[in-house]
Amino acid sequence: MQKNWLVRTNQTITFIPMLIVLFIGIVGYEWLRTELVGSWVLLIAFILLGRFLNLIQAMILSIFIFIVFFIYILFDIQVNTIDTNTKLLQLFVLPVAPILLSIYYEMMSTNRQTNNLLDTYRKNLTYKTLPISTYQYTHDQVQHMLNQGLIPQYSEIHIEITNHNLLRDMLQVDELKHLQQKIINVLENNFDTPHFSFTDTRLSMLYVIMIADQGSMTSKQLIDRIKQIELIKIKVSHHSHVKGQTSFSEESL
Repeated sequence: MQKNWLVRTNQTITFIPMLIVLFIGIVGYEWLRTELVGSWVLLIAFILLGRFLNLIQAMILSIFIFIVFFIYILFDIQVNTIDTNTKLLQLFVLPVAPILLSIYYEMMSTNRQTNNLLDTYRKNLTYKTLPISTYQYTHDQVQHMLNQGLIPQYSEIHIEITNHNLLRDMLQVDELKHLQQKIINVLENNFDTPHFSFTDTRLSMLYVIMIADQGSMTSKQLIDRIKQIELIKIKVSHHSHVKGQTSFSEESL
Protein backbone atom coordinates (compact mmCIF):
# COMPACT_ATOMS: atom_id res chain seq x y z
CA MET A 1 0.00 0.00 0.00
CA GLN A 2 2.75 2.46 0.94
CA LYS A 3 4.73 1.69 -2.23
CA ASN A 4 1.63 2.20 -4.41
CA TRP A 5 0.96 5.51 -2.65
CA LEU A 6 4.53 6.62 -3.35
CA VAL A 7 4.21 5.66 -7.02
CA ARG A 8 0.99 7.65 -7.36
CA THR A 9 2.56 10.60 -5.55
CA ASN A 10 5.59 10.58 -7.89
CA GLN A 11 3.29 10.44 -10.91
CA THR A 12 1.36 13.43 -9.57
CA ILE A 13 4.57 15.39 -8.96
CA THR A 14 5.70 14.85 -12.54
CA PHE A 15 2.54 16.52 -13.89
CA ILE A 16 2.54 19.54 -11.55
CA PRO A 17 5.13 21.56 -13.56
CA MET A 18 3.19 20.93 -16.78
CA LEU A 19 -0.04 22.13 -15.16
CA ILE A 20 1.71 25.26 -13.91
CA VAL A 21 3.08 26.00 -17.38
CA LEU A 22 -0.36 25.48 -18.96
CA PHE A 23 -1.98 27.77 -16.40
CA ILE A 24 0.57 30.53 -17.00
CA GLY A 25 0.20 30.00 -20.75
CA ILE A 26 -3.58 30.46 -20.68
CA VAL A 27 -3.35 33.58 -18.51
CA GLY A 28 -0.58 35.06 -20.65
CA TYR A 29 -2.54 34.33 -23.83
CA GLU A 30 -5.39 36.50 -22.59
CA TRP A 31 -3.24 39.32 -21.16
CA LEU A 32 -0.58 39.82 -23.86
CA ARG A 33 -0.78 42.16 -26.81
CA THR A 34 -2.07 40.57 -30.00
CA GLU A 35 1.27 40.78 -31.81
CA LEU A 36 2.99 38.81 -29.00
CA VAL A 37 0.45 36.00 -28.73
CA GLY A 38 2.11 33.87 -31.40
CA SER A 39 5.52 34.03 -29.70
CA TRP A 40 3.89 33.28 -26.34
CA VAL A 41 2.21 30.15 -27.72
CA LEU A 42 5.54 29.00 -29.17
CA LEU A 43 7.25 29.59 -25.82
CA ILE A 44 4.69 27.50 -23.90
CA ALA A 45 4.76 24.79 -26.58
CA PHE A 46 8.57 24.55 -26.45
CA ILE A 47 8.55 24.37 -22.64
CA LEU A 48 6.00 21.54 -22.68
CA LEU A 49 7.88 19.76 -25.46
CA GLY A 50 10.96 19.65 -23.23
CA ARG A 51 9.01 17.33 -20.90
CA PHE A 52 9.23 14.56 -23.50
CA LEU A 53 12.89 15.07 -24.49
CA ASN A 54 16.08 14.09 -22.73
CA LEU A 55 18.65 16.78 -22.08
CA ILE A 56 20.71 16.09 -25.22
CA GLN A 57 17.64 16.18 -27.46
CA ALA A 58 16.46 19.39 -25.80
CA MET A 59 19.82 21.06 -26.38
CA ILE A 60 19.81 20.05 -30.06
CA LEU A 61 16.30 21.45 -30.42
CA SER A 62 17.41 24.68 -28.69
CA ILE A 63 20.26 25.15 -31.16
CA PHE A 64 17.87 24.53 -34.05
CA ILE A 65 15.38 27.08 -32.68
CA PHE A 66 18.14 29.65 -32.22
CA ILE A 67 19.36 29.23 -35.82
CA VAL A 68 15.84 29.41 -37.28
CA PHE A 69 14.87 32.46 -35.24
CA PHE A 70 18.20 34.15 -36.00
CA ILE A 71 17.47 33.77 -39.73
CA TYR A 72 13.96 35.09 -39.04
CA ILE A 73 15.39 38.27 -37.49
CA LEU A 74 18.15 38.57 -40.09
CA PHE A 75 15.65 38.88 -42.91
CA ASP A 76 13.51 41.30 -40.88
CA ILE A 77 10.29 39.36 -41.24
CA GLN A 78 7.37 41.39 -39.85
CA VAL A 79 9.79 44.21 -39.17
CA ASN A 80 7.02 46.71 -38.56
CA THR A 81 5.04 44.47 -36.21
CA ILE A 82 7.49 43.80 -33.37
CA ASP A 83 10.31 46.08 -32.25
CA THR A 84 13.96 44.96 -32.38
CA ASN A 85 14.36 44.62 -28.60
CA THR A 86 11.44 42.21 -28.42
CA LYS A 87 12.89 40.15 -31.27
CA LEU A 88 16.27 39.93 -29.54
CA LEU A 89 14.55 38.86 -26.34
CA GLN A 90 12.72 36.12 -28.23
CA LEU A 91 15.98 35.04 -29.86
CA PHE A 92 17.45 34.13 -26.46
CA VAL A 93 14.30 33.09 -24.59
CA LEU A 94 12.72 30.66 -27.08
CA PRO A 95 15.82 28.42 -27.46
CA VAL A 96 16.07 28.07 -23.68
CA ALA A 97 12.44 26.96 -23.32
CA PRO A 98 12.82 23.22 -24.19
CA ILE A 99 15.70 22.85 -21.73
CA LEU A 100 13.71 23.97 -18.66
CA LEU A 101 11.43 20.97 -18.13
CA SER A 102 14.01 18.64 -19.66
CA ILE A 103 16.51 19.51 -16.91
CA TYR A 104 13.82 19.16 -14.26
CA TYR A 105 12.78 15.67 -15.34
CA GLU A 106 16.40 14.64 -15.89
CA MET A 107 17.10 15.55 -12.25
CA MET A 108 13.98 13.71 -11.11
CA SER A 109 15.02 10.64 -13.07
CA THR A 110 18.51 10.73 -11.54
CA ASN A 111 17.07 11.15 -8.05
CA ARG A 112 14.67 8.27 -8.66
CA GLN A 113 17.53 6.01 -9.75
CA THR A 114 19.54 7.03 -6.68
CA ASN A 115 16.56 6.37 -4.39
CA ASN A 116 16.05 2.94 -5.95
CA LEU A 117 19.72 2.18 -5.41
CA LEU A 118 19.48 3.31 -1.78
CA ASP A 119 16.36 1.21 -1.22
CA THR A 120 18.08 -1.86 -2.68
CA TYR A 121 21.15 -1.25 -0.53
CA ARG A 122 19.12 -0.87 2.68
CA LYS A 123 17.10 -3.98 1.86
CA ASN A 124 20.21 -6.08 1.19
CA LEU A 125 21.94 -4.71 4.28
CA THR A 126 18.92 -5.67 6.40
CA TYR A 127 18.09 -9.09 4.95
CA LYS A 128 21.43 -10.43 3.70
CA THR A 129 23.75 -9.46 6.56
CA LEU A 130 23.49 -9.51 10.35
CA PRO A 131 24.03 -6.48 12.62
CA ILE A 132 27.57 -6.36 13.92
CA SER A 133 26.16 -5.95 17.44
CA THR A 134 25.05 -9.61 17.31
CA TYR A 135 28.50 -10.86 16.34
CA GLN A 136 29.84 -11.57 19.83
CA TYR A 137 26.77 -13.57 20.84
CA THR A 138 26.86 -15.61 17.61
CA HIS A 139 30.58 -16.20 18.02
CA ASP A 140 30.07 -17.46 21.58
CA GLN A 141 27.40 -19.88 20.40
CA VAL A 142 29.58 -21.19 17.55
CA GLN A 143 32.48 -21.61 19.98
CA HIS A 144 30.15 -23.53 22.32
CA MET A 145 29.17 -25.80 19.40
CA LEU A 146 32.87 -26.41 18.73
CA ASN A 147 33.51 -27.28 22.39
CA GLN A 148 30.59 -29.71 22.30
CA GLY A 149 31.99 -31.36 19.18
CA LEU A 150 29.01 -30.38 17.06
CA ILE A 151 31.25 -28.78 14.40
CA PRO A 152 34.84 -29.73 13.45
CA GLN A 153 36.25 -26.19 13.21
CA TYR A 154 35.38 -22.64 12.20
CA SER A 155 37.11 -19.49 10.98
CA GLU A 156 36.67 -15.83 11.85
CA ILE A 157 37.41 -13.25 9.15
CA HIS A 158 37.61 -9.62 10.25
CA ILE A 159 37.81 -7.08 7.42
CA GLU A 160 38.18 -3.37 8.05
CA ILE A 161 37.80 -0.94 5.14
CA THR A 162 40.50 1.51 6.14
CA ASN A 163 39.70 4.20 3.56
CA HIS A 164 35.94 4.25 4.16
CA ASN A 165 35.81 7.92 5.20
CA LEU A 166 37.86 8.92 2.17
CA LEU A 167 35.49 7.04 -0.14
CA ARG A 168 32.47 8.78 1.42
CA ASP A 169 34.05 12.17 0.74
CA MET A 170 35.34 11.29 -2.72
CA LEU A 171 32.40 9.43 -4.28
CA GLN A 172 28.88 10.53 -5.04
CA VAL A 173 26.03 8.80 -3.22
CA ASP A 174 25.10 6.47 -6.08
CA GLU A 175 28.77 5.58 -6.72
CA LEU A 176 29.35 4.79 -3.04
CA LYS A 177 26.21 2.65 -2.77
CA HIS A 178 27.16 0.80 -5.96
CA LEU A 179 30.55 0.04 -4.43
CA GLN A 180 28.99 -1.10 -1.16
CA GLN A 181 26.55 -3.27 -3.09
CA LYS A 182 29.53 -5.10 -4.60
CA ILE A 183 30.72 -5.88 -1.06
CA ILE A 184 27.29 -7.21 -0.08
CA ASN A 185 27.22 -9.35 -3.24
CA VAL A 186 30.48 -10.99 -2.14
CA LEU A 187 29.13 -11.64 1.36
CA GLU A 188 25.91 -13.20 0.06
CA ASN A 189 27.61 -15.58 -2.38
CA ASN A 190 26.64 -19.23 -2.01
CA PHE A 191 29.90 -20.65 -0.69
CA ASP A 192 30.47 -24.35 -0.13
CA THR A 193 30.48 -23.95 3.64
CA PRO A 194 27.93 -22.33 6.00
CA HIS A 195 28.80 -18.76 6.94
CA PHE A 196 27.41 -15.79 8.83
CA SER A 197 28.13 -12.23 7.68
CA PHE A 198 28.04 -9.22 10.02
CA THR A 199 28.52 -5.54 9.26
CA ASP A 200 27.85 -2.10 10.66
CA THR A 201 25.42 0.37 9.08
CA ARG A 202 28.25 2.16 7.24
CA LEU A 203 29.65 -1.11 5.88
CA SER A 204 33.11 -0.17 7.13
CA MET A 205 33.59 -3.33 9.24
CA LEU A 206 32.92 -6.84 7.96
CA TYR A 207 32.95 -9.87 10.22
CA VAL A 208 32.40 -13.35 8.83
CA ILE A 209 32.15 -16.68 10.66
CA MET A 210 32.74 -19.72 8.44
CA ILE A 211 32.46 -23.34 9.45
CA ALA A 212 35.86 -24.04 7.89
CA ASP A 213 39.52 -24.01 8.95
CA GLN A 214 42.09 -21.37 8.03
CA GLY A 215 43.46 -23.33 5.09
CA SER A 216 40.08 -23.84 3.44
CA MET A 217 39.59 -22.55 -0.08
CA THR A 218 36.25 -20.98 0.88
CA SER A 219 37.78 -18.50 3.32
CA LYS A 220 40.47 -17.59 0.80
CA GLN A 221 37.86 -17.14 -1.93
CA LEU A 222 35.90 -14.66 0.15
CA ILE A 223 39.01 -12.66 1.04
CA ASP A 224 40.23 -12.68 -2.56
CA ARG A 225 36.87 -11.45 -3.87
CA ILE A 226 36.87 -8.57 -1.40
CA LYS A 227 40.42 -7.71 -2.49
CA GLN A 228 39.32 -7.56 -6.12
CA ILE A 229 36.81 -4.76 -5.45
CA GLU A 230 38.24 -1.54 -6.82
CA LEU A 231 39.05 1.54 -4.71
CA ILE A 232 38.78 -0.03 -1.28
CA LYS A 233 41.75 -0.63 1.01
CA ILE A 234 41.33 -3.33 3.63
CA LYS A 235 42.93 -4.79 6.73
CA VAL A 236 42.20 -8.51 7.14
CA SER A 237 42.43 -10.59 10.31
CA HIS A 238 41.91 -14.34 10.02
CA HIS A 239 41.37 -16.60 13.04
CA SER A 240 41.03 -20.35 12.68
CA HIS A 241 39.52 -22.31 15.59
CA VAL A 242 39.92 -26.03 16.08
CA LYS A 243 38.95 -27.68 19.35
CA GLY A 244 41.71 -26.92 21.80
CA GLN A 245 43.74 -24.52 19.60
CA THR A 246 43.52 -21.23 17.66
CA SER A 247 45.65 -19.85 14.82
CA PHE A 248 45.86 -16.24 13.67
CA SER A 249 47.00 -14.30 10.59
CA GLU A 250 46.74 -10.64 9.60
CA GLU A 251 47.42 -8.57 6.47
CA SER A 252 46.75 -5.06 5.17
CA LEU A 253 46.05 -4.15 1.52
